[in-house]
Amino acid sequence: MNSDSFIQRIKIDSRVALSVVDFDLESGILRHVGIRGKATLEKVNPSRLKRFVGKYLGHNTKDWNQWFVKNIVDPLEVMIEIQSDSTVAKDVPFF
Repeated sequence: MNSDSFIQRIKIDSRVALSVVDFDLESGILRHVGIRGKATLEKVNPSRLKRFVGKYLGHNTKDWNQWFVKNIVDPLEVMIEIQSDSTVAKDVPFF
């Protein structure tokens, strides 16, 4: 994963922007959170990674899809920490 282009770009220029959008046309939902700042590459913290993955796969690791763990989770070599310079949060329903 260290060869991932995103990781390589952070090594060259640590300025990053992160945007999360929750959009549902039928319900008229539009929520947006944006963060700009500087990223640092950190070693994987196993307990933190387990908590993060557990949010999506459940807290019982025996129930996790082993293909996903072997091919996606286990190869992870870095975690990215963002020191925020600015943050914006918007809830803009359109109905």
